[in-house]
Amino acid sequence: MSMTVSNFAQGRPVTARPPGSSALVQAARLQSKSLLVGKFYVDALSSTTVYECDRRDVRPEMTTKKTSKAVQLRRERKRLEILSAAAATFNSKGYHNTTIDDLCDILKLSKPTVYYYVKDKEALLFECSRIATTELHAAIRKARDEGRNGLQRLRNIFVAYAEIMSTDFGKCLILTSRSDMSTESSERLWEGRRRLNNEVREVIEQGIADGSIRPCNPKFLSYALFGSFNWIAYWYDETGEQTPTEVAEEFLKIYHSGIAAVSNGAGGADPQTN
Repeated sequence: MSMTVSNFAQGRPVTARPPGSSALVQAARLQSKSLLVGKFYVDALSSTTVYECDRRDVRPEMTTKKTSKAVQLRRERKRLEILSAAAATFNSKGYHNTTIDDLCDILKLSKPTVYYYVKDKEALLFECSRIATTELHAAIRKARDEGRNGLQRLRNIFVAYAEIMSTDFGKCLILTSRSDMSTESSERLWEGRRRLNNEVREVIEQGIADGSIRPCNPKFLSYALFGSFNWIAYWYDETGEQTPTEVAEEFLKIYHSGIAAVSNGAGGADPQTN
């Protein structure tokens, strides 16, 4: 049995696997065809994928070297179950209106059990948001590996971004206010978001350099993309007609072609003169 662990504290994946196994094959088996990242986390409740917590936010006995792998796996699954319920409840009720008692009622767990896995409500919020941030960084790395040019890499990034923003963890990341956390936790989380912005700018710059993206200000394009895609967390309804991927493709068509009508077959009309 293979077990993949995302190291939240360091922001990189760590894979432990038996001899003869392939990391790529194992990863492919765990991921759904549409790569719905949020569901990938939820599906992990019944798979061999677990997520390592920030060791500052858990009790020492949860990470002791003497604990068997089977016990660690069981604990991580339970911890992920708690985080999933917390993210969904924060999104529906609001962080300040949600209590640990609410989560206990939903999960049918006692308070001591919940506090065994997380030290407080803020730790729950932080970890829910960091799951999304960690997967977004993974999506960017994947897009860089698979895209043949900057434009295609940018497209791959924001298709994955839309998928993540439509999940409970993704929504939690966007709906979280800096004032909801301590200064230390807020800065740690926002540092990850700044890294995302910088990495997208680098991809835009690569596209400009290889000719797949026309010359523009990478900072403003990055702001525009994140601004529009972040709002998916507010309005997207999974019962609606379009999937997150379809929403992303529609957004990207606008960015790709612009909104000006073609004039005389020669290009877009000038909005300042028409």
